[in-house]
Amino acid sequence: MKKAGYVGLIGKPNVGKSTLINKYIGEHICITSNKPQTTRERIFAIYNSENIQIIFQDLPGFLQPKNSLQQKMITEINDGLKDSDIVLFMIDQKDFPQDYEDLFELLKDKKNIFMVLNKIDESDLGKKIWKKIAEEKGWDFSAISATTGKGVDFLKEKIIAQIPEVEEFYYNQEYMTDRSERFIVKEYIRETALSVLKDEIPHEIYIDIDSMKEEEKIIRIEGTIYVARETQKGIVVGKGGSLIKKLSQRTRIKLEEFFQKQIFIRLQVKVSKKWFNDPTIIEKMKKDIGSWN
Repeated sequence: MKKAGYVGLIGKPNVGKSTLINKYIGEHICITSNKPQTTRERIFAIYNSENIQIIFQDLPGFLQPKNSLQQKMITEINDGLKDSDIVLFMIDQKDFPQDYEDLFELLKDKKNIFMVLNKIDESDLGKKIWKKIAEEKGWDFSAISATTGKGVDFLKEKIIAQIPEVEEFYYNQEYMTDRSERFIVKEYIRETALSVLKDEIPHEIYIDIDSMKEEEKIIRIEGTIYVARETQKGIVVGKGGSLIKKLSQRTRIKLEEFFQKQIFIRLQVKVSKKWFNDPTIIEKMKKDIGSWN
């Protein structure tokens, strides 16, 4: 008997959705950061065992949209909820119920909701309150730590129990994601940029891969980091090119670990004013689909 299903993860920004998915997949597919709006697009990450396939959908963190990019993120969330057999509604244990009224409204007519209280390694004082809310709404409830792994396996078993039986899996069992290698490279660069640049440049960066050529012993990558304002370009480059050099070096190390191959990477910085309202760029983000293993 085979079982397979789509599981959408929804929650506020920085609640730990990507961390949980990476824990299940065993690879760093979804980028993580302590900054909100890290996930911009719906990403499929595929868990496979002998008779089980779970397609996790890492949905963007829910927010009120203020530009075209954020409106696209809301569309990704709604599409992901429609496609999901199960919805994991993730909550940070330190948050208050009144902070979630918008998400309660969004999910009120959805079925198979699993409320997942995350970060219980930090505290579990809010566990009773959230469990009571889940019971009142007829939702399943789990308390986990995506970072330490506490409760993660038990949650997976509950998911497996609820996904439907199928004749054939949706994806080849060797696939880990529906995204292309170029997309993964762009996301690794962006994740590293968020870490290196800290609070100086928030999420006003967009990464594009100009070329990516795989040779026998090395992958050669050239990419561009777009910023929204002229003043941001100097910050990203750094004094004497120090920050862009650090960013390139750290990204290279991550990519070499992921691809198990030598990486050459060259990055440049350009200004594209208000790129997050540019329909050409927003449309380009949709073209990074292509399953790989």
